[in-house]
Amino acid sequence: MKRAILLASLLSLSLPEPGTSGDPAISEYDPVFSFPVSMHDDALRHHPFVEHSKTTAVVRATFVQEKRIKALRRPLISSGGFLFSKQHGARWQTRKPFTNTVVITQDRLTQINRHGDVETFSSSRHPMMKAMTKVFTAMLAMDPDEVPQHFGVHARIQDATWTIGLVPREAKMRKLIHAIILQGDGPHMTQLTMFEQYGDITSFRFAYENDRHAPLTAGELAAFAPAP
Repeated sequence: MKRAILLASLLSLSLPEPGTSGDPAISEYDPVFSFPVSMHDDALRHHPFVEHSKTTAVVRATFVQEKRIKALRRPLISSGGFLFSKQHGARWQTRKPFTNTVVITQDRLTQINRHGDVETFSSSRHPMMKAMTKVFTAMLAMDPDEVPQHFGVHARIQDATWTIGLVPREAKMRKLIHAIILQGDGPHMTQLTMFEQYGDITSFRFAYENDRHAPLTAGELAAFAPAP
């Protein structure tokens, strides 16, 4: 259960199959889902965001996460820092309202709570977690060959602003992630929104740091290293 709650804060919770009772049609989430595209269409393949994602090894940003749970009157707000490395994985550091760090690599997920306690889950023992990690990496890297293997892709491009909608292809994955919307301006993604069970919605707003593409520091590399 604890692991499920952790994954929920990042990648959403179990979802009903699309089309089941009470589950809105994908197109009702956002108009972008009425515009299916191919990642190999020139307009998308050579879009500044896709080109930037393909050629960028490291991304740093601050984030504000807003989780809207239908059963609660007010959203849950948290904030912190985000680091993504194509070679090593992703790190989410929540700083408010409490400190918590989650590190996702190809072979494990590690959580460090505010007391410094470390929990590590091997993806080899959790096939769904391994699949989620692969999907998450493909989404952030925006590889035109990798993304279509995991998602149906939709897009609307209006001058510099853009919206990309992603729908997981695998039925098991759709139970975890129903639909994802990426929004941005030029080469940068400014918001990521995930649609979840019972109408819950999680969104991240990003702001990029001055050293956003600098090589990983020794401390950052250590964060991705296996626990001794």
